[in-house]
Amino acid sequence: MPSSTPQANRHARPRALRHRLLAHLGAAAMAVALGALWTSSAAAQTVVRLDIDGTINPAVDAYLRDGLAHARDIDAELILIRLDTPGGLVDTTRTMVMQMLGANVPIVVWVGPQGARAASAGVFITMAAHVATMAPGTHIGAATPVTMGGGQESSPTNKEGEGEDEGEAAPASNQDNMQRKMLQDTRAFARAIAEARGRPSAWIESTVIDALSFTAEEALAEGAIDFIATSEAAILAELHGRTVVVQGQPRQLDTAHATVEPFNMTLGQRILHILAHPTLAYLLLLFGVVAIYFELSNPGGYIAGALGAVALILAIIAFQVMPFQAGALVLVFLGLGLIVAEAFLPAGGALAIGGSIGLIAGGLLLFDTPALTFKPSPWAVVSVGVAAALMALLAGVLVARTHRSAPALGPHTLIGRQAKVLQPLRPEGKVSLDGEIWNARLAQGEAGQAASVTIVAVEGLTLHVAPQDEPPPPET
Repeated sequence: MPSSTPQANRHARPRALRHRLLAHLGAAAMAVALGALWTSSAAAQTVVRLDIDGTINPAVDAYLRDGLAHARDIDAELILIRLDTPGGLVDTTRTMVMQMLGANVPIVVWVGPQGARAASAGVFITMAAHVATMAPGTHIGAATPVTMGGGQESSPTNKEGEGEDEGEAAPASNQDNMQRKMLQDTRAFARAIAEARGRPSAWIESTVIDALSFTAEEALAEGAIDFIATSEAAILAELHGRTVVVQGQPRQLDTAHATVEPFNMTLGQRILHILAHPTLAYLLLLFGVVAIYFELSNPGGYIAGALGAVALILAIIAFQVMPFQAGALVLVFLGLGLIVAEAFLPAGGALAIGGSIGLIAGGLLLFDTPALTFKPSPWAVVSVGVAAALMALLAGVLVARTHRSAPALGPHTLIGRQAKVLQPLRPEGKVSLDGEIWNARLAQGEAGQAASVTIVAVEGLTLHVAPQDEPPPPET
């Protein structure tokens, strides 16, 4: 066999180099592809968790919007909302439900942990999720829109019965009509959510019409929620492999090895969330007005004025995000005015009682609107009104007692006191009393410098004195 020539070897070497280069490039491309696949898989198995505690208000709406945007940015597998709420603003609830129904990321709402609730607005938020779950020991329901004037639609039977006694049907009041319209609108809203998510319409309507509440077990038996879970780990285990419909497309959840990433409110959202509570807004308003009045009555301290101004500004911020009754606000200020008047114009408690009634009635009616699904704490409002009245009565008693007591200042308070001679009295001179220099006249004799004399009478700016060993003349 002929041996290879040098020319053949020269052609073989470049081919071998090309083969090795192609092999290295193929390995690098495979590594990049595997890395991208691993990164995509890791991102898809991220669960973004939002914590909604307290009232439903614009701060929570902004928080949900930010959470949805963050989940889209990182291509999260799903959003887990931990919910515990007594209710909130109707308009804000509708906005949040719209966001949830239009989300392109699966949303799971968990009413938890144990002891939590999804009352009023919380019902609609829970039902709007792709998957609804609750922890044991929680409850959901009571979604009827209420006002202080009445909670539910008036019964037609009762109205017909009342009309029969007078020969005609009793006309419905404007308040009844408004309440009926609000109730029917909320019922339609509830049915629309149930149809969009495939949940029982009759069940969700019962929470609106009859204000019914259900435990987790009862809600599961009614088909309102998908399952009961005690923890986040149990939720992820239950969700793995489940198929949900997102924007009309089925999507199988992969949560076997998912990691939960908490998504927190911004500082501004947290502050607004705390302020947007009717009871706190009412107390901040009262404290701000009283503190500013105290500063104006006793200027110079600045602390009361500064605290009052801050409290009043915070109350104004809270009032901007919550609907309120302007007439009730006027009633609150009237009550404060009557209570202050009682402290300076004692009227036997009449002004204090009237002011207390104004504070209590105004506080209870201040946020009495169908747009707000929960109200200030009646106990807090009544306690503040009664306490303010008692303080006004106490201040009035002290003022009256001061007016009846003898004055603590005046010329008569100087009689019998000792003064020191600064300029010899022959019989007139100067004496010192409490660091002040007075003209003095000695009744008889003389008194040398630094001698002590007793004041026996006061005439204008002149003190009539006697030697210290002589007792002052008896008062007539």
